[in-house]
Amino acid sequence: LVDVSTDLHDVQEAHMRFRRQTDEPDELSALQSGMPSMRKFVKPTDWEKIRSRVGQFAEEALQNPSLAPKSIKKLALRMPERPTRFVSVQETFIKAYQAGGGPSEAPKVWLHMKGFKAQKRNVLQPSLDGIEEGQQKRRGFRAG
Repeated sequence: LVDVSTDLHDVQEAHMRFRRQTDEPDELSALQSGMPSMRKFVKPTDWEKIRSRVGQFAEEALQNPSLAPKSIKKLALRMPERPTRFVSVQETFIKAYQAGGGPSEAPKVWLHMKGFKAQKRNVLQPSLDGIEEGQQKRRGFRAG
């Protein structure tokens, strides 16, 4: 959904499909590839929590395709144009993906997110307490 009333045509909602081009030999190669992944989007300190919850839900959904959606609290995603900045997602729901592939199909889930809010950056102010201009201390040692 694109808002054409704005100068930059803001994207308000997007549905995209991606397909991995090759099987990456290791995790580092996969992270450096162009394939979007949750690992690339999620805040590094949140990765294990998200990986675990999404994986557990997917396994449960394989056994029970009508599994009710579950909520994920406190999800933060990287801002694409500024990878060191994050947005908080106000509401995230995991929902079972139902495909006709049968039990041999790899587990997949839908993630529905809405309510994005830029996180405030905590900037540490340098503290120079106890340091004065022109102050020098000599610390010498004697070679013996």
